Amino acid sequence: MTLTSEEVNAIVFRYLQESGFRHSSFAFQYESQMEKSAYRDATIPPGMLINIIHKGLQFMDIETHMNEAN
Repeated sequence: MTLTSEEVNAIVFRYLQESGFRHSSFAFQYESQMEKSAYRDATIPPGMLINIIHKGLQFMDIETHMNEAN
């Protein structure tokens, strides 16, 4: 799975909104130019950022155990 920087920005923006960080989400939207992004109107499920981070941590844990087995 590969994420572009625009996709990451959209996911972070969604996280800030759902967490109630209104000012931060507004500032992030402006700084990342989300209004010009192809992902501006994308439907991003709630908790997507946490889900991606969780899967990444699981992958890192598996990778660590595989390296220890060698």
